[in-house]
Amino acid sequence: MFAYITGAEAPRESLVRALGNAGFELVFAPDVSKLPAEAKLVFCPLLDSSAVLAALKGRGAVIIGSDQNDMSFDEVTVATHAASAGHLFLGPDGLRAWVAAGRVARLIGRAVLGQAVGASAEACFLGHAGVPWHRRHWEMITWAFRSPLATLAVRGRRHGTDGDWAETDTHGRLGNGLEFGALWSRIRQPTRETARFVFERGTVLYAAHQPEAELTLHHLDNADLSGLDWALRAPVEVIFAESLYAALCSGDEWCPSSNLGQYARVALDHGSPMHLNCPKDVFIHPTVAIDGEMKIGAGTRIWHFSKLLGPLTIGAGCSLGQNVVVERGVALGNNVKIQNNVSVYSGVVLEDDVFCGPSMVFTNVGTPRSHVSRKGEYTETRVCQGATIGANATIVCGHTLGQYSFVGAGAVVTKDVPAYALVYGNPARVRGWACRCGATLPLRVDEAQEDAECPDCGQAYTRLGFSVRALAEASP
Repeated sequence: MFAYITGAEAPRESLVRALGNAGFELVFAPDVSKLPAEAKLVFCPLLDSSAVLAALKGRGAVIIGSDQNDMSFDEVTVATHAASAGHLFLGPDGLRAWVAAGRVARLIGRAVLGQAVGASAEACFLGHAGVPWHRRHWEMITWAFRSPLATLAVRGRRHGTDGDWAETDTHGRLGNGLEFGALWSRIRQPTRETARFVFERGTVLYAAHQPEAELTLHHLDNADLSGLDWALRAPVEVIFAESLYAALCSGDEWCPSSNLGQYARVALDHGSPMHLNCPKDVFIHPTVAIDGEMKIGAGTRIWHFSKLLGPLTIGAGCSLGQNVVVERGVALGNNVKIQNNVSVYSGVVLEDDVFCGPSMVFTNVGTPRSHVSRKGEYTETRVCQGATIGANATIVCGHTLGQYSFVGAGAVVTKDVPAYALVYGNPARVRGWACRCGATLPLRVDEAQEDAECPDCGQAYTRLGFSVRALAEASP
């Protein structure tokens, strides 16, 4: 694994040696614009890090910021920009937190203090305004325990004078089941930034002002003193290098998502815990309300004012438009497109490549009454692969829409729809046949047998009565 060292001034020799010992192959590259695509780690001690970010955009590189205190850029701003591009940026404060987390990881790896029980963090910045949480604490905990965030719940209290957030409490759970809490405040004194890691035989405390990322120990009980010495007295460069190597070898599995701030905002604004077991390229607009466990596939995008009720599974590459409601127990396949103002109720199953037009309607109870509860009587409606439902159509529950069927705008579906059938009207009737590409097929609607090809894509079909198949699928 290559580590590229760029900028006018080389890093300390001890750090270069530690990087090499950890497993990195070191390459000196003075010109940041010529960094190769395989660059995974870049150390730029004095170079303007915004230039490095631009050079590495889209490559997923880890960027190590200056170890000097006279940086000409704001660390928090650069770190936020880097995270949005899928990078990790570590300036002086981030480096100290990273090294401290590496020391804790050593304690965990050797079980020096027994099993981990939990963790907590506190960040009090009197008079501070801006983002009402301290992301570095969440990152530090995931770095230390080598486990990704699974859930994140944020609750807040507003300031009585300016109405902005005064304090927030975060409760999180890692993928390994360990839970942690974090407090952010702009009204408490004194100013401090600390983190505690609680083990069976002692507590470890980190304070951000410690220049060498030292940890202090409390309430020790039968601790492994040699293991403590191995974890706590190792040079900063050694911890730093081995932690980075572990991060890069893991494929960023335990690094927080670049969407973490967005998830936290949704959790804070809507009071709903966010479940973060989804890929980094998932987009969820901050106005989306989420309640319950979500499993969301890569590349899915969920837009303004939608509401998701878990448990819920959404496949990869899906798009949910504005004001979409998806209820508990619904399963959405891959590449499902749901346009604005659609509610997908419990009991509805949408297979891969389904398209739901704007303001179309599903139902899930056949005989609804306001005064009669039928929550246990939801009727399944299945929309098979590739089916299209036009705008303002209504699907009466309990029916199946066959694969690649096409329901016209405004239709009212009151019975099963055959595969490839084109239906419209009230009630909807079979009026023709549609190709997988959406073009109308030159097939009649009767009991006869015939073959035809799509005029647009050339796909061949065979029909026997109201049963149509693509020729490759037909029985021999």
